[in-house]
Amino acid sequence: MRKIFILFFFSFSFVSNAQDSLDVNRKSYSLVKNDMIHNVVYRGLRNPINIAVPNAKSFKVYGEGVSLLNDGSYNLSPQFGRTVSVFVESVLQNDSVVIDEHIFKIKGVGPPEINLNGYYYNIDLKKEDLKNAIVSLEIPDSDYKHDFIVNEFEIFILKRKKKKIVLNVIGNCIDENAYYILLKLKKGTTFYIDITNFQQKKFQAFFCKIDPIAISLLD
Repeated sequence: MRKIFILFFFSFSFVSNAQDSLDVNRKSYSLVKNDMIHNVVYRGLRNPINIAVPNAKSFKVYGEGVSLLNDGSYNLSPQFGRTVSVFVESVLQNDSVVIDEHIFKIKGVGPPEINLNGYYYNIDLKKEDLKNAIVSLEIPDSDYKHDFIVNEFEIFILKRKKKKIVLNVIGNCIDENAYYILLKLKKGTTFYIDITNFQQKKFQAFFCKIDPIAISLLD
């Protein structure tokens, strides 16, 4: 739903008063959209939005959670409520001023989950499946693809008397050294993978906790 307010300013010589008129028009002079999902933004994320006002002399953008970036693009970071509004105030070629309201629905987003070769949660695998296996992060059941880059992860193996072996792996792939150690484990052994360093490509979300995943050996 968009609400548009058109303000016309008239000034008269040697007269100290001014007349303002407020009209509602269904026409929208500006375009505001989220490239990932139409009319939806996510709470806790810096959602990139594109704004265009054709044939306007100038315009300014404001609203709760709206921020202007150095490259001239905008982010929208909603915090509360079910909807958030972005206002675009434009000066048209005839010097009239219009204000467009663009309303986005706010959705929540859950924490990302670790997966190994596309498998989530408690995983049963053969040892041969661990060779060069890819560790990645994804947000399940999400309407958009949130691109993560896994830089480093840990493999830890629980032993008797609460001792554990920890393997640090650089990158997102089980390397030869880690694979060699995993090959020596007995059938039925469970080990865990925890991501210790990752980056986000497009969005900048703040996640409190990412749970490790458990992998049990079938042979």
